[in-house]
Amino acid sequence: MAQIINKFKRRLYSDSSFQAQKRMNEDLEDLLLDPDMSAEESVQPSTEGEKNFMGLLTILEDETVLHKLANSVASIMLPQMRQEIRDSVQHTIKTLNKKIDFLESELKDRDIIIDDILDKLDESEQYSRREAVRINGITEMSSESTDKIVADIGAYMGIDMSINDINRSHRVGNPKDYDNATRPRPIIARFKGYSVKRDFMKNRKKMKDSKSDPILPPCMKNHSIYINDDLTNKRALIDSKCRKLYKDKKIIGNWSMDGIIFVKTQSGNVILIRTERDYMKLEESLSLKITIKKSHLQNKDQDLTEVKSTD
Repeated sequence: MAQIINKFKRRLYSDSSFQAQKRMNEDLEDLLLDPDMSAEESVQPSTEGEKNFMGLLTILEDETVLHKLANSVASIMLPQMRQEIRDSVQHTIKTLNKKIDFLESELKDRDIIIDDILDKLDESEQYSRREAVRINGITEMSSESTDKIVADIGAYMGIDMSINDINRSHRVGNPKDYDNATRPRPIIARFKGYSVKRDFMKNRKKMKDSKSDPILPPCMKNHSIYINDDLTNKRALIDSKCRKLYKDKKIIGNWSMDGIIFVKTQSGNVILIRTERDYMKLEESLSLKITIKKSHLQNKDQDLTEVKSTD
């Protein structure tokens, strides 16, 4: 009997609304467990309340009843708990999304600042190359003098200069990375004044078809000679991309001068490119124009098809 009472108390007394009943049952427990009472007397209820209490204990001893009671409580509590968990998770997700958006915005702003700094550094480096040109197509000879080669090129183009106008010249690149027979290493020449560099750039077209001229030395007769700005690595990559646009017939021309890359579009406009962002804008505008052109052609073909079907 004591075990039954304790089991019922653990289940029942957790709710404060049963405090009055608790006190009554404590009195009942003392009564039922009185050592002076016989076993028969201790289990015989003497009042209507005690009869009800003993009946409730009997019901709670039934595992089927307890299972149904647990299911009833779960059916009431679980939907509310699920909703609370769902609301909590959604709130957490919204908070995290806001933090992610903030961090992405911060990173984007920092990327812009970093790009600006890198562009300024590139501009400064390019300015340091203001008096320099890069010459491609000169076959490399043993015991050659690059200063003399550059001076000979200037004389051939009719430029008023001498070898003393050259500050420094030399080959660039690892010989292992170049094939002298098909692609000799380029020469970089830095002049003492900007005017000589400017004259080289203005007259450079004269060298493109010069390899057949008998007055040129042997080192200049194997390849077409090209004279270009000495661009930074960053701008040289952009220039390479622009040349590909020209090969793909997306533009009608490109060249460089004083570190600035010029692009002539199909409409005849000339665009100046100094940074990667400038090039990206050009590429986006070309892609947009191509898309519009394709759409226009498709509409035109559709109109022709409709006309044929009508006929």
